[in-house]
Amino acid sequence: MSSTRLLRLTRFSRLSGVATAALVVLAAACGSDDQAEDPTARRAAIYAAVITDLAGLDHGTDERPIVFVGPMSEDVALGLDLQVAVVGQLDEVAEIRFVDLLEQALADEFTFIDRAPALLVGSIPDSGNRVEVPVEWYETPQEAVSSTLTVAKRGGAWRVDPSS
Repeated sequence: MSSTRLLRLTRFSRLSGVATAALVVLAAACGSDDQAEDPTARRAAIYAAVITDLAGLDHGTDERPIVFVGPMSEDVALGLDLQVAVVGQLDEVAEIRFVDLLEQALADEFTFIDRAPALLVGSIPDSGNRVEVPVEWYETPQEAVSSTLTVAKRGGAWRVDPSS
């Protein structure tokens, strides 16, 4: 066998090894959607789906309603990274104002600032493509509706199950 032919085979062998390694890395990265998804982006997408559903946000209008969003309890963490991600997803359709306590959204005991509704959200499970999210929706400080919404990932997007 000529040295030129042997050199070509060696190069081919190295290239196929590199290509195989790249495919293994790519396959690992493309596992299930739930494994590959950034946890903050996942939670933000779920919260955005809940806010969109409860506030009746319409992506086809110029109106950007205000919606106050806060945690249902002290053990629900709505960190700054999560807040930024939610605002980024809904910026074109709503002005999301995060509060630590519902009282921070009050204009007085009967109305919220700018007469906006408020949403208190519970914690979201760390995994799964179908989750239950406890919520409290307030049109006014005296009118709370408590519910648990089912939010599922379909076609790459999180949506509230209409039957929940």
